[in-house]
Amino acid sequence: MTRQPVSLTIPDLSRFARSLRGGLAQPPGQQETLNLLARAAGFRNFQHLSARQRGAPPPADAEAVARALRAFDG
Repeated sequence: MTRQPVSLTIPDLSRFARSLRGGLAQPPGQQETLNLLARAAGFRNFQHLSARQRGAPPPADAEAVARALRAFDG
């Protein structure tokens, strides 16, 4: 039988993990469950997954950086 991909969109992974843990006899902790789900999706851990969802940080304001650097010695 040919494998057929099934797409799953989860709007709140934390709530999904809590619900999943409720159906297990000896559930792992919440953070461990989140890490397992993230690894199953191809990420290193939950922190890696959530960082990818946020996207790249905005570029630094060069003027603000220059002002801040004046407060420090060379």
